[in-house]
Amino acid sequence: MLRRELQERSESFREQVGKACGYPRSSWWLELYCRRLVEVAFPAAVEVEGRFFHRDELRKALEEDREFLQKVATRDLKDSEFSSVNELLQKVFPSRVELGDRYYSKEDLRTVLPSNPKLQHRLAARTYFTPSKWLVEQEMLARGVWSGDPSCGDIYRIVADRGLTGVSFSGGGIRSATFNLGVLQGLAQLGLLPHVDYLSSVSGGGYIHEFLAGWILQDGSQAKVIEDLIPQAEPGCLPRAPEPIQWLKRYSSYLTPARGIFSTDT
Repeated sequence: MLRRELQERSESFREQVGKACGYPRSSWWLELYCRRLVEVAFPAAVEVEGRFFHRDELRKALEEDREFLQKVATRDLKDSEFSSVNELLQKVFPSRVELGDRYYSKEDLRTVLPSNPKLQHRLAARTYFTPSKWLVEQEMLARGVWSGDPSCGDIYRIVADRGLTGVSFSGGGIRSATFNLGVLQGLAQLGLLPHVDYLSSVSGGGYIHEFLAGWILQDGSQAKVIEDLIPQAEPGCLPRAPEPIQWLKRYSSYLTPARGIFSTDT
């Protein structure tokens, strides 16, 4: 009964149950991702040329259409030569998957995957289903854009069809953070920043990413922060940055915290 309630009711309900049981959000989010990852590895239906087939439907189509069979073989076996339709079906609808030096069944993975990060990484690489892709699914599900049914199509394709835009900030320490701050200011000045739906970052890019997120959170107005990001120059003067960016400039020299000719840090 509780399992069904947890699966069907809202995220806030699951979080309340988790708190009552002392089960952190990160743990049940990980379990949800691993469950979906197993579903992707052992699909109930597959998309071929814009159509979704269950196992028996695909078998019938392969047996009736030789040309279609060749296309599926080339796509999934990477070779038009194969021994039988059963071999092709086993490739498309596997009963076991090879990860590392052993094979895992669907039940095996359901049991061991949540506690094995290395296995999660291997299966995600094999299926091209990363945690970030799962998070996009969850967001589209919360927005009511995606029903949760994989037969609706690939979530990235759905997002692309809606015209959603993402920006990625690469790493590189304080130099990357400085460069990415300039990118943010440039996007704000061009009026493009309000149209960015996703911001992905790593390392030094994440420094500016979290700086922007914290600024918006403290200010309470994304529009005001975007306006403040645009350098405003007074006549005859260089542009003066708003206080949050001035603060960032003052305290970002962590590699040489004590500046000056006599400092050992210089």
